Amino acid sequence: ANIQNPYVTNVEFLGLDPQACRGTILRLKFFKTGDANPLPIFISGGPSGTLSDSVTATSIVSKITTAAYTGNTQVAYGNWAYDAMTLVDPQGRDIGYSDDYQYVEYYRSTAKYGIILTYPRLLAADVNSITIETAKYS
Repeated sequence: ANIQNPYVTNVEFLGLDPQACRGTILRLKFFKTGDANPLPIFISGGPSGTLSDSVTATSIVSKITTAAYTGNTQVAYGNWAYDAMTLVDPQGRDIGYSDDYQYVEYYRSTAKYGIILTYPRLLAADVNSITIETAKYS
């Protein structure tokens, strides 16, 4: 975090191989030392049919595609990787690449994924540890 913004506004995945992680859900949680409950990360949309920003997310959830990479060029791989990660909102809805509260980017030049949070709630100074939970889906 910098002085202008003390909140965690984005998360980057370094070294994530989407081919090796196909069909995987990734759930990130942030913790303060001594606290068993995950910290609030960002505000997200409320239940279906509401317009309120009523959910404080305590995890960031992404999905890696089940589609295999079948190309044979760097450009083709970049296109596949760009589409490989999507997001799941706190209500459990697959939101694709973005909604009004979060979005995912793939940076081709560095092969990193970034999840950007629109309404962050998590003070960077409060984070002492991060967990990543994984599960397969079909």
